[in-house]
Amino acid sequence: MGRLALTLVTGPANAGKLRRLLDAYVEALPDEPVLIVPTRPDIFAVGLTTFWWMGFLLLLALLWDTSRNREGLRSAYLMIGGLSHIIIVPIAALLAVRALIERKSSEYRACAIAVLMSAIQGVALLGAPLHVAPGLEQLPSVHEIANAYLGSMVAAPWYAAYVTPPLLAFLAYCLYRARPRLDHVFLLLAGAYLIFVAMSVLRAPLSFHSPTSYGSRYFLYPFVTLAWIFLWLAAVLPAQLGTAMR
Repeated sequence: MGRLALTLVTGPANAGKLRRLLDAYVEALPDEPVLIVPTRPDIFAVGLTTFWWMGFLLLLALLWDTSRNREGLRSAYLMIGGLSHIIIVPIAALLAVRALIERKSSEYRACAIAVLMSAIQGVALLGAPLHVAPGLEQLPSVHEIANAYLGSMVAAPWYAAYVTPPLLAFLAYCLYRARPRLDHVFLLLAGAYLIFVAMSVLRAPLSFHSPTSYGSRYFLYPFVTLAWIFLWLAAVLPAQLGTAMR
């Protein structure tokens, strides 16, 4: 009675599993039948990553209105979100900037909690293998990144190149007009957007994912943060942006 060899290929997203599978398939074709069982779980369906969405609590904690107190709720957001998503690391850095600017005890405490959660995340990652996504040898240009993470928010990816320049110009105009009414908290939000874009770009090549197809999860945090920026500007400039967004 013959035996059927079984090879289990596991690893995080974009770790080269598909390439390993295809290579093994080509090698085994001349010898024996090959059984391939694709699973390809995505972030939206895997139970182990349910709390991936809790990272949005960190944005709320970053932009917290301290005049309303409720510091305990903010701390809970930082702990739950910090244990759920790696973005706690840049959020901790942004909270440190806010603490240096405002010099309030509440901000120092929030920053301390964020740093502690970042340390826990770091310890958890120490034993994890480091995987470099294939295709990251050459980073995309600024133009390509802007098309993907700005133009693609309001238009299909194949039209993004035409939408990005006027959208970027309009955004720059609104930022210029609103600059007297934008405080450091808005700058922290803008910084979070840029960091989220950088993290997504470094996670996998743009050719591997799209906001309308596979890998759309890489656009969720940047797009939500960008929408928040537009809503903030709409509240500050109702004549320019408020009417356009209704």
